[in-house]
Amino acid sequence: MAQDSAGGLESCLNLLRGNIDEQRLVGLLLATKLIKGEDSGAIVQIFNAMGVNFITRLLKSGTHGSKEEESYVQLAMSVFSAFCRVPELAASKEIIEMIPTLLEILRKWPEGNASADCLDCLLGIASASEQGINALRKSGVFPLLMDSLTRFKSDSESLHSAVKLVQIILAANVLEHDIICSSGNIISAIQNLANLLLHEQGSSKLDILLLFQRLFRSKILFQIQISSNSSWVTLMRNSIGHMLQSQSGIELKLLALDLTKSMVDIFSSSWLLGPMVLPGERKEMPVDRFFLLLVETLRVEALVILNEVAHSRFNTESSMNSKSDEFMKRKYQLALVYSLLESVIELSLEEDDISRLSDTALQRTIPVLNDIMSTVIDFLEEAKRHSTVTGDDILASARFLSRFLADIPAVQRKFGEKLLSMLEYLFKVKSESEESPFLVIQFLLPAVCGITKEMKACESFVSWGGHKQVINFIHDVIRNNQVPSGLLINAGDIILNLLQKTAHRRFWGHGFSSPTIYSSTLGG
Repeated sequence: MAQDSAGGLESCLNLLRGNIDEQRLVGLLLATKLIKGEDSGAIVQIFNAMGVNFITRLLKSGTHGSKEEESYVQLAMSVFSAFCRVPELAASKEIIEMIPTLLEILRKWPEGNASADCLDCLLGIASASEQGINALRKSGVFPLLMDSLTRFKSDSESLHSAVKLVQIILAANVLEHDIICSSGNIISAIQNLANLLLHEQGSSKLDILLLFQRLFRSKILFQIQISSNSSWVTLMRNSIGHMLQSQSGIELKLLALDLTKSMVDIFSSSWLLGPMVLPGERKEMPVDRFFLLLVETLRVEALVILNEVAHSRFNTESSMNSKSDEFMKRKYQLALVYSLLESVIELSLEEDDISRLSDTALQRTIPVLNDIMSTVIDFLEEAKRHSTVTGDDILASARFLSRFLADIPAVQRKFGEKLLSMLEYLFKVKSESEESPFLVIQFLLPAVCGITKEMKACESFVSWGGHKQVINFIHDVIRNNQVPSGLLINAGDIILNLLQKTAHRRFWGHGFSSPTIYSSTLGG
């Protein structure tokens, strides 16, 4: 059998080296049978025997559109796609120079086997070398790919190839001209892919989510005209909602949350309220259905992620190093959850009739936020017990705690004491890029402003020198103009709250000459 195979390969190579096209064509037909396996050595021998001139002529003949020539194109593409599956061939100058011809084929036959092979070839070239990626990026392939993505009606290998290709091109930075030329197809492609995401259960679901993640992070949608009333916007909500409600794996669910954040970044928190209809349903559900589904998802994910981060940080037997890629991923996921929770809080406070939550939705949301806040406080107390003051995850948790207490004063009685007991520790927290605490003070000011309206809180705050920290913060801000004026007002209000409590004026001499320094600092 091995001898037969070797003999067949030798016959094929002799025909491909022939002097007339008829011989080469027979050799090409024989080659299609020999390239179906994973024998890259045989494929390289076929490539070396044939070169690219003959196959180029066959491919270019197809760009003229003759039906008789289409079969030659199919034959040539089946062999050429095998070449592109071998990295050393796909990275070669001869193959890279074929990109314009491949794009012409894709334009002429946007569907069918030739198109599928074409996409495979382009993906092979892009995956093989930086030179291939750069050549593709400059070739005008992006508009063609966007056009291709509008056509797929079901999961397929071609869809997988097209989606992967777009991810690679986006990572290499799309040319602005290509974005402008593709603006209509970009929206149509998003709509088609969102529809596939909603109805298909194939392996491309993850690839589509990763493409959306890359597309939205590239800020391309900010460069083209989009409307919040477009049908794709609702379709995206349906698709994400379907994944949040279904038994999707944790990776898909977190990607769905990432996509939710991107939609909020583009359309604001109000996007969380809107029609959501899942497959098989005939009528629209209440506009807060997606919002409540998100809230419940965030409850679960916040608990799971915070526990994993805490276990990694504070458990000496943890297998996850605090500097590992896995831990970095968890910190990103925690920041994602906090960002979406801030959007939830924002909508919970909305008074505009169009964006306002129903009373029923509010009654279901506040207890969930309370549960999450209890978990956040447990995490911060654990960090305090371990004297851990450096970490973006700890800083983000402090920020969320402050935002929650400042924006929803009704919960200050429930959590204010906890915050007060941790303030001295929290004021020492810093990010991994800071030499000394600054951001944490900026984040905590709104909550501190609220709790220092109470005498007991003022006494506790001043007892460990919190007032000095705020004064130093004000000095730094005025000197460097580093933060929004609203936070400077918060800092000033804290000092005024403390000054108004006459019983505490005895503290002002501790490290400062007199209270007048504060009024002069505030412009009084």
